[in-house]
Amino acid sequence: MVSLLVVSSGPIGKTTVCAGIGRKLIEKGRKVSYLKPATLVASGAPDYQDAATMKEALDLAESPEALSPVHLTVQQLAQAQGLDQKFKAAFAAVSTGKDVMIIEGLSAVDDASGKFNIMLADLLDARVITVVRYTPSMSGVNVAAAGKAFSVRWLGAIVTAVPQARPGKAAPDVKMTLAKDGVMVLGVIPEDRTLFGISCAEVARLLDARVVTGSKLLDKTIENILLGVMTVDSGLEYFRLKDHKAAIIRGDRPDMALAALQTSMSCLVLTGGVEPPSVVGRTADDKKVPVLLTGQETPAAVELIEKALPQAKFRGAQKVNRLDDLVAKSVDFDGIFKGLGI
Repeated sequence: MVSLLVVSSGPIGKTTVCAGIGRKLIEKGRKVSYLKPATLVASGAPDYQDAATMKEALDLAESPEALSPVHLTVQQLAQAQGLDQKFKAAFAAVSTGKDVMIIEGLSAVDDASGKFNIMLADLLDARVITVVRYTPSMSGVNVAAAGKAFSVRWLGAIVTAVPQARPGKAAPDVKMTLAKDGVMVLGVIPEDRTLFGISCAEVARLLDARVVTGSKLLDKTIENILLGVMTVDSGLEYFRLKDHKAAIIRGDRPDMALAALQTSMSCLVLTGGVEPPSVVGRTADDKKVPVLLTGQETPAAVELIEKALPQAKFRGAQKVNRLDDLVAKSVDFDGIFKGLGI
């Protein structure tokens, strides 16, 4: 059995990369499992979202609790000791009979999380891939330095959210930028709103919203956000600007909600806690658009969704299908498999 540890420098698609590699290995006939030994949480409450995502993506029998056994705050991580045996036991419990173990490390945003990832690679004898989000100023020197901390265990980097070529503007040559500083680039995953959008179900949880109608449609993906405007006439043209959107409108503006429902959309979010008239629900049913009602005011709702979008979890059939297509075109699986010795 071989192990692959996937780490990153922030919340930038690490779980998505784990899922893509795992699903490709399964397609190749390998028996694959997953473990996220430690998860950082804001408080003491556990967070099993990534484990639940991977359980679904790889069709694993184990519970999210088994796949994500330890939850720590940042303060606890800096002081954590004596967890080695717990990590080893959790690893042993989910790796029996498997060919490949995919281990999700921490986002190395500080010294403590970076050292934790190095410890984890040594403890579980894993090869390592670094996930890096593209920025125009990204430095191969920094990527190489972070990777070389793992010594011979480091296989290379996968870069996510790379802008695609547009009229009059070429796509950035990420491989050339990083290769000159000694980075083996194992994948260049382009920006993709479907893959990194947020589901209506996630928005409902985020806003503590009640589902007015469309409870069976909450797996739709939101790629854009549009706010209600002042007049219905201008609103219709405005809402036609974007597809796959969440229209965020005060509940006391049913006229604006009905205008938005005349256009292609993923979700209607009504703010202010004002119950919409029945005509809004009936129209949404006809258009197959879920309607969420939240007590949040519009500015607060927008801020919460915008903060969540970069960290949106990869879940749902639409994202799974898109993921398989993207990684097949964007990831150097031959290079990864060679590095793993399989």
